Amino acid sequence: MRGAALPGALALALLSCGDPQETERTAAERGAALFASPSVSRNTFNQLSCASCHETERHPAAGRILPGAPLDGVIARPSFWGGQELDLLRSVNHCLRIFMLDSEGLDRASPGAADLYEFLASLPPTSTGAFPFTVVGAIQDVPGGAAERGEVLYNRACASCHGTVNEGQGRLEGATLLPQETIAEHSDYTPLELRLVVIEKIRHGSFLGYGGRMPPFSAQTLSDEQVGDLLSYLGFLPPGAP
Repeated sequence: MRGAALPGALALALLSCGDPQETERTAAERGAALFASPSVSRNTFNQLSCASCHETERHPAAGRILPGAPLDGVIARPSFWGGQELDLLRSVNHCLRIFMLDSEGLDRASPGAADLYEFLASLPPTSTGAFPFTVVGAIQDVPGGAAERGEVLYNRACASCHGTVNEGQGRLEGATLLPQETIAEHSDYTPLELRLVVIEKIRHGSFLGYGGRMPPFSAQTLSDEQVGDLLSYLGFLPPGAP
């Protein structure tokens, strides 16, 4: 049991586990397994883990592009969720409830909560300061980009949830089949209105109340130019069009 308050206001009780194999692992090792498993949510329909959206260190230049901020140094950050939350546990629970279908979230004394904290505490402290995460509030149209770049970006940032374009191979259950399902669901929209819907989904996800369970891509994670590349690849914008 940890008696003192922990950074990020995450004071959690460390509960013992009856599984002998579990007791042989450190709390941080158990937390790492929980971080990577959909079982962090009690909803059996959940397919996401914390690792679905968060790297443990800064995004590699040519690796996956994930919507969540990298978590190195997270316990020392003064705020979370783009500055909307000051409590680390409440921030974790926002993710659990909104994206991972867990109606309750983690209690401060729940099994595994302290393990998850110890894993986060074991990550290397960031050497470049707090990770900037700017949620784009005002949605505006973007210029068309390069479809070739958009294909690369799609595979890095979108395919892990939406699967392959037009076919949906590898798609998570409930994720939109792009682009045809979006087009069909907005059949009475003008091309501009349809683009703005797609841009809002990318920029806001369910972060600002937009429907569904998609997380937002911040201005630092995907630039407007990159969004234009994606829209051109998906056929929502002609390449290079204004």
